Formats: sequence, C-alpha cells, structure tokens
Amino acid sequence: MVYKEVRHKQQEFLWLLEGLVDLYSPAIYLECGIRKGYTFNQIAPKPKVGRAIGIDIVDCSGVLIDLPKTEFVQSTVQDFASSWDGPTIDLIFHDADPVSYTHLRAH
Repeated sequence: MVYKEVRHKQQEFLWLLEGLVDLYSPAIYLECGIRKGYTFNQIAPKPKVGRAIGIDIVDCSGVLIDLPKTEFVQSTVQDFASSWDGPTIDLIFHDADPVSYTHLRAH
C-alpha cells in the first residue's frame, strides 16, 4: 500500500495525535483498534515514529500501510498487554471497544 495522506470523517482528533508525535518523537507507537486503518495509516509513516504497531481482534493487515517499521498483531488489548516484553511504548492511541477509564487502567 502506498502512503497517501487522506482525511476522513470522525478524525477531528488527528491534529492532536500528529502534534503528540511531533512533540514526543515516539520510538514505539501503539494503536489499539485498527478497523479500517485510517488513523494508523496517517501516523505510522511520520518520520518521527520509529516503530508502529497496530492491534485489533480481527485481521486488519490488508488495510494497513506496509512499511518496514509497521507491524500488525491480531489480538485483544488484554492479551497483547500481558504478553508485551519489549521496550517501553512511548505513545498509545486506544481506539478499541470498550473505551472506559476502568478498561484502560486494567491494561
């Protein structure tokens, strides 16, 4: 898939996420909940993102941008979090269901 910047409806937050990427230059960016890959495909190619990991419970690999620094993991957030033994994840965008304070604290 070739990167092409496209803006989609219901992505009014994207400017904020892009600003966080510019500010923090995350070595590892994790996106929980891929769906159609709209957000992941906008953030992953950014030069300041070192490695981008997308997770979802369904196979979304066909909609994600294919770059050497991108990776898709088919998993629940809980299973991924409990098995992660890599370095610290610098930026997490949680767009999976359910999104509640209790749910996020559990991870």
